[in-house]
Amino acid sequence: MARFPEGLVLLGDAVCAFNPLFGQGMSVAGLGAELLHECLREQARRSPGNLEGLAQRFRKRLPEVIRLPWFMSTLMDLQYPRATGKRGPGMGLLHWYIRRMLERSSRDAVVHRQFHCVLHLQSGLGAVLQPSVALAVLTHGAKALFVPLRERANTDTLPPPPEARPPTS
Repeated sequence: MARFPEGLVLLGDAVCAFNPLFGQGMSVAGLGAELLHECLREQARRSPGNLEGLAQRFRKRLPEVIRLPWFMSTLMDLQYPRATGKRGPGMGLLHWYIRRMLERSSRDAVVHRQFHCVLHLQSGLGAVLQPSVALAVLTHGAKALFVPLRERANTDTLPPPPEARPPTS
């Protein structure tokens, strides 16, 4: 909008709707509500009793809350060939890393914990890129060249890889 109405604040799906499969919509709405609370406290200190400019300042900071979960959600969606959207440089490498991380997390509690901290928005992407996790994932990825999936991951509870799934009509 060229001019957004003063005093109007949007949260949750009104701002950004997530794939419900990943269960992040309510979490992002909650983080947005926390940001609004923070902005209201700052506004009360800055100008008690006056809400002018609050909505605009909140809108400028809300992308900070949305950026990581949106990236993760779209990244996961775009691993499927039939999904539409721009696949930037390095996307295939990220998909490879995530698949190896999911495999490794089926047998490695540290990788599993860090992955879930990111998935549940308790940590940033750095949690799954820190050396101890990245080394475990990359080592696991090297094994993938020589060791069958059933021997390197708990395949009893893993869904089949995207390339093995039948196409949907």
